[in-house]
Amino acid sequence: MRLLGLLLFIAGLALSFAPAATFSQFLGREIARETVFEDGAFREAVVDLNPALAPAAFRLRIEEDGRYDPASGQAALAVVISHSGQSGFAAPVIPTERDRAPEAVQSGAVVYDVAVTRFSELVSGPYRFTVSEGDADEIGLTRVDLVVQANAFVEPPDFAFYGNVALWLGAALFFIGLRRRNRNRAANPSEPPAPKWGRQ
Repeated sequence: MRLLGLLLFIAGLALSFAPAATFSQFLGREIARETVFEDGAFREAVVDLNPALAPAAFRLRIEEDGRYDPASGQAALAVVISHSGQSGFAAPVIPTERDRAPEAVQSGAVVYDVAVTRFSELVSGPYRFTVSEGDADEIGLTRVDLVVQANAFVEPPDFAFYGNVALWLGAALFFIGLRRRNRNRAANPSEPPAPKWGRQ
């Protein structure tokens, strides 16, 4: 039981605190990657989707020169997703320290892999993605890629939730197992009692 508890605890640590990009392969298969910012200019991206690809997850891979402070809570970017001329989603993109990707970039830039949103249902046709500047005081964008993943049945926040559950369950099992071992030792001591020399 102690071993199981320890393994669950370690798994919980990995799920709760590892960078989100570590588990990107579990978030669906990548079907499109479009550059929406490069050489100092934003550009729109258009991706054809259909109901068979739902649920679809949309992520932004942000490269910047290190001036952005993820602790500021400011939006690095803003994104609008529209279909058939109607805006169906609009939100700020606020990278956190947990979104920092472990990969190294030759330019020395910092990379953030940010989950933007997930659509549980899709309609057939082109989806238009418009990315623009956020309200961050300091940010030096070098490149931004839009990543579309199909059949993304698991969301990044789910990993943190399951990680917390595994942490608590693992800790509980470990201490229960430790307490049982101590009780067994008390009930069945491995060493015989010390001889009572000279006593009746």
